[in-house]
Amino acid sequence: MKTLIVSTNNEIAAVFHSALLKAGTDDITVSENSSSDGYDIVIFNLPLEGRFGLDEAAAVAKKDDTFVLCAVPAKNIEKVIERVGDSGIMLVTKPFSASAFELTVRNVVKMVDKTLRVRGKLIEAETKIADIKLIERAKFVLSKTLSLTEAEAHRYIQKTAMDTRVRQVEVARGILKTYEM
Repeated sequence: MKTLIVSTNNEIAAVFHSALLKAGTDDITVSENSSSDGYDIVIFNLPLEGRFGLDEAAAVAKKDDTFVLCAVPAKNIEKVIERVGDSGIMLVTKPFSASAFELTVRNVVKMVDKTLRVRGKLIEAETKIADIKLIERAKFVLSKTLSLTEAEAHRYIQKTAMDTRVRQVEVARGILKTYEM
């Protein structure tokens, strides 16, 4: 799980890093900026040098594939809660104990891991649906062009796939390439 720690305070970044290692995350980058492309989790230690950083966190949180956790001074928490709204940013107040933060990070890592697995299954299901649609369209084209019944078109695709040792969806693509313009 790829994680970014955005902090201008090295001591707190070290606490974050330690908690992530204990949670089983080892691909960790520490930076003072939120260049968050490709990260599964981004943890912000707010405020950042010369800026509060909540807008940066909100921009990262808008990405569907990134989970954002912000450590916020307790004195600012009410204002931050109002500003983050339903952005999906998880907040933790500072100061905090290392053990409490470790527990939070473990929970975050588990949630992100589960989300990544579900997302993978969703992509797999979407791919299967797209393949089925393509095969159905190829069967329709065969039925229309060669006057085959749906069952005959289906059998033709199955047999061609077995004979050529390719997936049915590849046969369907070939049919569509041949007969559709």
